[in-house]
Amino acid sequence: MSRTRLVFIAIAIIMVVGAQSGIWQTLHQVASGPAHVAGNPDASDTVATAPAAAQTAAAPSNAAPLATPPTGPATGPERIRYFRSIIDVETTGAITVAETIQVVARGDQIRRGIYRVIPLTRTMGLGRIHSAFDLTSVKRDGSASPYSLTVENGQAEIRIGSADTFLKPGVYTYEIAYRMTKQVGFFDDYDEIYWNATGDEWGFPIDRAEAVVTPPGGARILSTSVYTGSFGESGQGATATTQDGRAFFVTTQPLQPREGMTVAVAFPKGIVAEPSLLQRLLGDPLQAIIAVLGALATLVYFILAWRRVGRDPALGPIIPVYHPTVPPHAMRYLDRMAYDTKCLVAAILDLAVKGHVEIAENDDGVLTLTRAGPRRRAPSPGEAKVLAKLFFDEGDTITLSKADSVELAKANTTLKTFLSGRFLRSHIQQNFGWWLGGLAIGAATWIASDLASADPIAGLGYRLFAFAAVVGLIVAVTLALKSWSLVFRRNWTSLPQALVFTIFTVVALGFTLATSVLLIGDAGLVPGLALVVTAAVPPIFFKLMARPTSAGLDAMREIEGTRLYLTVAEADRLKFANAPDRTFEHFEELLPYAVALGVETAWTNQFAHLVAAGAMVAPVWYHGHHGGGWSPAALSSVSDGIGSGISRTVNQGVASIRSASSGSSGSFGGGFSGGGGGGGGGGGW
Repeated sequence: MSRTRLVFIAIAIIMVVGAQSGIWQTLHQVASGPAHVAGNPDASDTVATAPAAAQTAAAPSNAAPLATPPTGPATGPERIRYFRSIIDVETTGAITVAETIQVVARGDQIRRGIYRVIPLTRTMGLGRIHSAFDLTSVKRDGSASPYSLTVENGQAEIRIGSADTFLKPGVYTYEIAYRMTKQVGFFDDYDEIYWNATGDEWGFPIDRAEAVVTPPGGARILSTSVYTGSFGESGQGATATTQDGRAFFVTTQPLQPREGMTVAVAFPKGIVAEPSLLQRLLGDPLQAIIAVLGALATLVYFILAWRRVGRDPALGPIIPVYHPTVPPHAMRYLDRMAYDTKCLVAAILDLAVKGHVEIAENDDGVLTLTRAGPRRRAPSPGEAKVLAKLFFDEGDTITLSKADSVELAKANTTLKTFLSGRFLRSHIQQNFGWWLGGLAIGAATWIASDLASADPIAGLGYRLFAFAAVVGLIVAVTLALKSWSLVFRRNWTSLPQALVFTIFTVVALGFTLATSVLLIGDAGLVPGLALVVTAAVPPIFFKLMARPTSAGLDAMREIEGTRLYLTVAEADRLKFANAPDRTFEHFEELLPYAVALGVETAWTNQFAHLVAAGAMVAPVWYHGHHGGGWSPAALSSVSDGIGSGISRTVNQGVASIRSASSGSSGSFGGGFSGGGGGGGGGGGW
């Protein structure tokens, strides 16, 4: 298996892993759009309104939307008896949150206290928001409590209590106050606060949850929504009311473990200053500078490196070659810089012309290869390996059928290994060290950009999947184009491979677009695009950095000279110096080269004069039903039959070898539980 295909398989595995990971949960959040709030503001108001749905109801002036925390002892298992969240929105877009969490402790999970986990990143529109977190107060039963705060992996964890102090069974009330930035969402007709009031990652049931939201600067509430249930669900187990310019939310049924309450409040635009287009494009300025400079450095390095060591020298004047020295199978490999079964076809035909193999064709078109006795010319090194792989001794035979397909497939692999190994290294200088230098610059750019982000650990996943997607797309496109080029040259055995790589290209394109959007949303448009460019440059230059050695350059000149001679018209041939006569022996000598370069029809058509003179006879290495009635059409038919027979048999052998060796959900277009900012969960410790 080639290095390119190994890379492609590795990228495909990463894509499958990404498809099963939280990245699609993020895509769901992106697809959900801004339709989180609901309601029908006063039609006479001139301010643009949010989408309407029957959720908001005006509360009477004497209503008391929130209850007081329960008092007295509690029975039953450990649970959250009461969860209240008071959210005040500032005109800066930040919020202050005061949470009251009353728990029943039995010494099971809650032994020293509780811990609270609050996510600091969230998906908003097509971007990912990083919020600064400031913890202002932690209390237990009205008094300051010891605690520890850890901010990492995109979340803040507040662990309340002391490792040396164990709680007695009973009821405890915890109060946590904190401030978070960048929590207002901006849309065309309204702005909103969309907040996971309790979070859906608690391991306990919650008997009752309440929340109150105060819009910024006394702004009028346009509409509200509330969702309950597990992540992605849009349950309606809560009520929403408005009173005195605030929105109140109360559950109507207990929340089970891993269920939460999410609230949304819309208010008119202009109260909170919306980030400018430049701010949204640049994202974090430091990330943008690092990403853009890194992309430029990577591109400039590869261009300079290519100009110095990778640019192919000019071939110079091409003169016709009458007697090539490069073997036909090697000529095809260098000409296409790719291996296919026609390389083996050319090798076997050349072995036949040199007297090492005889080819017999019965009336049903079945071909048999036999190792011949007398040899006219020595085989090339690659042909010698094929000969040794196919036959043990003189007189041995191979039938181009399923019975002998494995042996032919092994010979095909042997020739491919020879050409892609020592032969390639002697003719093509890969300049792999130079390529690694550019890759290091690109990798350093990605790493530095991630380290400069507000949350390197949380952003690492976006960068990893985006990088894998871009590289995978380029590899898939390269393999697909290479396979289709073989198909267009009538190598029909490459059609299944071309179709498979085309499917992979479509999948990789979709994955690249999705992950690039997430990366751009996470880092900003400018740094995101710069990172995508940085990821795309190294694989593009991987092949471009290769350069022919002096031997390779001589071989390429010989290839073009041979092609020129095989396809030249008779009038132009007469202008060549010392051109050989068009004899049957000369035709036979160059037939494998014509097959290798795909110009066998042009070559055979040049010998019509031999047909007219009756001098076109069957070669000594071929025995078949054509008999003595040879013509250019008959020669082309025999060549095509040998080629298709070998290719078909090789594919059967490869299939036999392989057989022997072989095993977020949620609603779209609306809000849902867990879809807002904050939230998280917690537990006891």
